[in-house]
This record gives sequence, C-alpha cells and structure tokens, in this order.
Amino acid sequence: SIVEALLGVVKTLAMFIPEITPGVPDSVAKLNVDFLSKYETLTMEPREDVVDIDESMISSGDWFGIMRLDGLDPMISWGSGAIGHSVVAMWE
Repeated sequence: SIVEALLGVVKTLAMFIPEITPGVPDSVAKLNVDFLSKYETLTMEPREDVVDIDESMISSGDWFGIMRLDGLDPMISWGSGAIGHSVVAMWE
C-alpha cells in the first residue's frame, strides 16, 4: 500500500541521519544493522565502543575494514559487498 511504501521511505531516510549530524545515534545504528541483516545477511554482534588491541599484535600490512553505521557505508556494503573504509598498518 501507499502507507507502507511511505513508511519504508521514511525508515530508509532515517538511516542517513548521521550524514548531517555529528555521531551515530544508537537508534540509527540499529536501523543500519537491521538493514544489513535483512538484505545482506550480515550479522553484526554488539560490542563496546573501544576495541583494545596490543600494538605488538599488529604487523605492517595488516588490513582493517571499518564500517560506520551512517547509512552510506551500509549501502556501499549492500551494493558492492565491500566495506566502507579500509586502513593498512604501516610500521616500517
């Protein structure tokens, strides 16, 4: 129905709120996680904001994929199967 379609548009637009505001509210992060779970079958487990990794365990060339749950990164992931941001450790 038209009402369901409009609700879908509003819900999709809400995923992109962090593009115009600082930070990612928990409610918006949940919308993005739900989207990825439903359409990309990607399950993201909740965790603390900080992941403490001992620097000695990271070698030059180690790759880290980073996804910000801001609407854009999840859409990139859904459309291309890629991660939003990539970083490589370079110690030497």
